[in-house]
Amino acid sequence: MALGINPEKTIAWIGDFPLIHFFTTRKFGNVAQKYGTLEAAKLEGEIQKAVGSEVYSRIHLIPYGDKIWFDDIGKSFKYLQRFGQGVILKRSSDFIHVITLYVGDCYPILITDAKYTIMGILHGGYKQLKHRIVKKAIQLIQTKFKIELSSIILGIGPGIKECCYRTKLLRKANLLQMILDQAQESGVKQIFVAGVCTYCTKLEGEEDYLFFSHQRARRQREPEGRFAAVLTSRLIGSG
Repeated sequence: MALGINPEKTIAWIGDFPLIHFFTTRKFGNVAQKYGTLEAAKLEGEIQKAVGSEVYSRIHLIPYGDKIWFDDIGKSFKYLQRFGQGVILKRSSDFIHVITLYVGDCYPILITDAKYTIMGILHGGYKQLKHRIVKKAIQLIQTKFKIELSSIILGIGPGIKECCYRTKLLRKANLLQMILDQAQESGVKQIFVAGVCTYCTKLEGEEDYLFFSHQRARRQREPEGRFAAVLTSRLIGSG
């Protein structure tokens, strides 16, 4: 498992992925308004702590439709919503951008490159992966931003693994392997994986599950919730 976690067990991250990012846990609380108690203000506070500033632009990806957004944006907004399956930005060296996505079993896939020219998040659900969203995004990155394949870096966050799929179709599909296969087929070599299953992962000595899981909520009748995947334009170690 390449997942780091804070002492309070409220925030986790992928080891070695170069941009500052985090995933909220069940102990942090639900971040999706649809499912009751909402930790929106708490999330904004955690983002401010991560970026070191109250001044930043935020794009929230809502997984609806098929579009991958490629934005070369300026400084003139505080908050935007994008309906689609991915957002990829040209990273600014003098202004902080943040991308957020709320998930509950699907994989948040983080993207940057060796020169930190771009930053992005993809929504890695079964339908999207079946339609080869990772390979499509990598091809578009090459075309639109002229990024070399050898430079692209992926971070694969928490998601449901084959150990906890109910249907034979999903056990056969293996979402994590689909992501890895598409990345490797495209020629991406730098891939960092959280390696935890949202359905069954518990920390040693803990009774509660680490992340919200849609499938676990359905099967065990626990309250639904979503965790946040947050990617910032700040480099780790940048202050």
